Amino acid sequence: MAQRRKIEIPVTNKPDFALDFQHVAAEVAKLYNQSVNLQPSSFDAGRKHSLTKAYDWISSQIQEGKSVTSTDIIIYVQNELNKSLSTDFHLNGEASSSSTTSIENREPGENVPQDMEEDPPHV
Repeated sequence: MAQRRKIEIPVTNKPDFALDFQHVAAEVAKLYNQSVNLQPSSFDAGRKHSLTKAYDWISSQIQEGKSVTSTDIIIYVQNELNKSLSTDFHLNGEASSSSTTSIENREPGENVPQDMEEDPPHV
Protein backbone atom coordinates (compact mmCIF):
# COMPACT_ATOMS: atom_id res chain seq x y z
CA MET A 1 0.00 0.00 0.00
CA ALA A 2 1.12 3.45 -0.80
CA GLN A 3 1.62 5.78 2.08
CA ARG A 4 -0.53 8.86 2.26
CA ARG A 5 1.24 12.10 1.95
CA LYS A 6 0.58 14.47 4.80
CA ILE A 7 -0.08 18.07 3.80
CA GLU A 8 1.28 20.54 6.25
CA ILE A 9 -0.60 23.78 6.74
CA PRO A 10 1.32 26.62 8.29
CA VAL A 11 -0.09 27.66 11.68
CA THR A 12 -0.87 31.15 10.39
CA ASN A 13 -3.23 29.81 7.66
CA LYS A 14 -5.36 27.52 9.89
CA PRO A 15 -8.99 28.59 9.92
CA ASP A 16 -10.37 29.66 13.26
CA PHE A 17 -13.34 27.33 13.53
CA ALA A 18 -14.28 28.55 17.00
CA LEU A 19 -14.81 32.12 15.78
CA ASP A 20 -16.72 30.92 12.71
CA PHE A 21 -18.94 28.76 14.90
CA GLN A 22 -19.62 31.64 17.29
CA HIS A 23 -20.55 33.89 14.38
CA VAL A 24 -22.93 31.30 12.90
CA ALA A 25 -24.48 30.60 16.32
CA ALA A 26 -25.07 34.32 16.86
CA GLU A 27 -26.77 34.61 13.45
CA VAL A 28 -29.01 31.61 14.19
CA ALA A 29 -29.96 33.14 17.55
CA LYS A 30 -30.77 36.42 15.80
CA LEU A 31 -33.02 34.64 13.26
CA TYR A 32 -34.79 32.79 16.08
CA ASN A 33 -35.44 36.02 17.99
CA GLN A 34 -36.78 37.68 14.84
CA SER A 35 -39.17 34.80 14.21
CA VAL A 36 -40.40 34.84 17.81
CA ASN A 37 -40.96 38.60 17.62
CA LEU A 38 -42.92 38.26 14.34
CA GLN A 39 -45.28 35.54 15.61
CA PRO A 40 -47.88 37.91 17.15
CA SER A 41 -48.14 40.06 14.03
CA SER A 42 -48.30 36.95 11.83
CA PHE A 43 -51.07 35.51 14.01
CA ASP A 44 -53.00 38.81 13.86
CA ALA A 45 -52.64 38.93 10.06
CA GLY A 46 -54.01 35.39 9.75
CA ARG A 47 -56.89 36.21 12.08
CA LYS A 48 -57.75 39.32 10.10
CA HIS A 49 -57.60 37.38 6.82
CA SER A 50 -59.94 34.66 8.07
CA LEU A 51 -62.44 37.17 9.47
CA THR A 52 -62.34 39.12 6.20
CA LYS A 53 -63.06 35.94 4.21
CA ALA A 54 -66.01 35.08 6.48
CA TYR A 55 -67.34 38.64 6.29
CA ASP A 56 -67.05 38.67 2.49
CA TRP A 57 -68.88 35.34 2.23
CA ILE A 58 -71.69 36.49 4.55
CA SER A 59 -72.01 39.76 2.64
CA SER A 60 -72.20 37.94 -0.69
CA GLN A 61 -74.94 35.66 0.64
CA ILE A 62 -76.96 38.63 1.87
CA GLN A 63 -76.49 40.46 -1.45
CA GLU A 64 -77.89 37.39 -3.21
CA GLY A 65 -80.97 37.68 -0.99
CA LYS A 66 -80.18 34.60 1.07
CA SER A 67 -80.71 34.37 4.79
CA VAL A 68 -77.56 33.44 6.70
CA THR A 69 -78.00 31.46 9.90
CA SER A 70 -75.38 30.59 12.47
CA THR A 71 -75.50 27.01 11.14
CA ASP A 72 -74.67 28.28 7.65
CA ILE A 73 -71.67 30.12 9.08
CA ILE A 74 -70.53 27.02 10.97
CA ILE A 75 -70.82 24.91 7.82
CA TYR A 76 -68.90 27.53 5.81
CA VAL A 77 -66.10 27.65 8.40
CA GLN A 78 -65.99 23.83 8.62
CA ASN A 79 -65.69 23.56 4.83
CA GLU A 80 -62.91 26.16 4.79
CA LEU A 81 -61.07 24.28 7.55
CA ASN A 82 -61.45 21.01 5.64
CA LYS A 83 -60.00 22.67 2.52
CA SER A 84 -57.13 24.02 4.59
CA LEU A 85 -56.44 20.64 6.20
CA SER A 86 -56.56 18.99 2.79
CA THR A 87 -54.04 21.51 1.44
CA ASP A 88 -51.82 21.00 4.50
CA PHE A 89 -51.98 17.24 3.97
CA HIS A 90 -50.88 17.57 0.34
CA LEU A 91 -48.08 19.98 1.22
CA ASN A 92 -46.75 18.09 4.22
CA GLY A 93 -47.56 14.55 3.13
CA GLU A 94 -49.09 13.76 6.47
CA ALA A 95 -52.59 13.83 7.87
CA SER A 96 -53.63 16.50 10.32
CA SER A 97 -55.99 15.50 13.08
CA SER A 98 -59.34 17.22 13.00
CA SER A 99 -62.68 16.78 14.62
CA THR A 100 -65.55 16.19 12.28
CA THR A 101 -69.19 16.90 12.82
CA SER A 102 -72.42 15.75 11.29
CA ILE A 103 -72.58 18.95 9.21
CA GLU A 104 -69.27 18.22 7.47
CA ASN A 105 -69.15 18.34 3.66
CA ARG A 106 -72.44 20.17 3.31
CA GLU A 107 -72.86 23.37 1.46
CA PRO A 108 -74.16 26.24 3.59
CA GLY A 109 -77.96 26.23 3.62
CA GLU A 110 -78.28 22.70 2.21
CA ASN A 111 -79.60 19.60 3.94
CA VAL A 112 -79.59 21.18 7.37
CA PRO A 113 -81.57 19.17 9.92
CA GLN A 114 -84.66 20.93 11.28
CA ASP A 115 -83.26 21.24 14.79
CA MET A 116 -80.17 23.03 13.45
CA GLU A 117 -81.90 25.64 11.28
CA GLU A 118 -82.58 28.14 14.02
CA ASP A 119 -79.98 30.07 15.94
CA PRO A 120 -79.27 28.64 19.37
CA PRO A 121 -80.87 30.50 22.29
CA HIS A 122 -78.67 33.11 23.92
CA VAL A 123 -77.90 32.48 27.58
